[in-house]
Amino acid sequence: MDNDFSRDELLFLHHGARLHDVGKILLEDDLLNVTRRLTVSEYSRVQTHAQIGYDILKSIDCDPVICDTVYSHHEHYDGSGYPRKLIGEDIPVFSRIICIADTWDSMTSDRAYRKAMPFEKALEEMNRTSKWFDPVIYPVFLDVIR
Repeated sequence: MDNDFSRDELLFLHHGARLHDVGKILLEDDLLNVTRRLTVSEYSRVQTHAQIGYDILKSIDCDPVICDTVYSHHEHYDGSGYPRKLIGEDIPVFSRIICIADTWDSMTSDRAYRKAMPFEKALEEMNRTSKWFDPVIYPVFLDVIR
């Protein structure tokens, strides 16, 4: 992986990161603010936000790089993510970066269904699921948060 992104590529990453959850705008507030563990059916509905976000951005002629970044931000390096179960470098690089940052943010922020995890506990959980993350990008993330 080339670590030197151009200014335009950094803008794509910036926009993809800012817009990664735009698809949630069409999901019901009640679903997004559930204070208990989601049912399988509810979780399936939440997962549609990646496709919805892609469709919204595509409909307004957003750059395809940004559209694909949003579509793929829940893909996991080991193929266990969604919506397409992409593996490794088949996942757009900006999506691989956002997946790590979004996972960290979700663990270390208060949610309707739980309080934020303390730093060390979140770090343990990230390390436990590290197979989800790009093996080149994840160590860089670890260096940054330490």
